[in-house]
Amino acid sequence: MWTNVCVLVVQSLLAAPLLRRLGPGIVLCALPIAQLVGISTLAVVPSLATLSIVLVIARTATHGLTRPARELLFTTLTRDDKYRAKNVIDTMIYRLGDFGASWIMLAGASGAVMIGVTAPLVAVWLSLAVVLGVGFRRRSVKEAL
Repeated sequence: MWTNVCVLVVQSLLAAPLLRRLGPGIVLCALPIAQLVGISTLAVVPSLATLSIVLVIARTATHGLTRPARELLFTTLTRDDKYRAKNVIDTMIYRLGDFGASWIMLAGASGAVMIGVTAPLVAVWLSLAVVLGVGFRRRSVKEAL
């Protein structure tokens, strides 16, 4: 329930102004940062309450900020490119992330190992978000001309 409320608040009050002012590239950086902070917090304070808070924040960032930013990126693509990219993202990328996370958990990774694995992935994720944001601005400027 709290997740739905938080997502609605973020989508209605924060998403549009942040996307307008910062662009989708910077807004896409919210989720990897939230994930890194969440995993780091869980490594230090492993409790059910901490896990609940981290999950609410991560889902809020995913559905409230990242999803609108991702959809905005697709507005500058052709229909064919858009649906090919969405198919790859929804089937391959998300499932590979779930698969990797489950293997890390099954391995019984300690907090330090989880942070050590997560930090480089977050760095790649942040770099990709910035590159996508720059590409979006270039394509949107070309369309405006």
